[in-house]
Amino acid sequence: MTKAKYWKLLQTHLGKQPKVLVISAAKRFFEAAFNESILSSDQADTQIQQQLLRWVRDDSNGEQRLLAERCLLCFISWEIKHVCLQLANQFGAIHGFTSEDLLLLVLDDDGSIELRNSYTCFSRKILQSFDPVQSSLTPTRTTN
Repeated sequence: MTKAKYWKLLQTHLGKQPKVLVISAAKRFFEAAFNESILSSDQADTQIQQQLLRWVRDDSNGEQRLLAERCLLCFISWEIKHVCLQLANQFGAIHGFTSEDLLLLVLDDDGSIELRNSYTCFSRKILQSFDPVQSSLTPTRTTN
């Protein structure tokens, strides 16, 4: 099972389909941090996200914190895409919007490891407000 969603970021650019940006530093960090037994378990995403969140909230190792955060931000971009597709399928025809319209508004992460300016992208806002006790970064999928 591939975990590329932790180092591949979805981005949008004016009027175009989302593109995938591979973040090499995040890939190297992720592959070094997690062994095969964790990656192949049924609870892999939950365990991975919990560990990444612990590193994000631990200020003692700045580089580890930044790379763990980048891995989670990449993962969140894929979840955002899924939710936008779901919303467009459910409500787009009735209300006159497409998934691309939504994605242009919310896939605004530039892929940087460190913050470059005062702007906070949507996925970073999600991560900053995320409480793992109350919810999960991987929602339960429903089929319609």
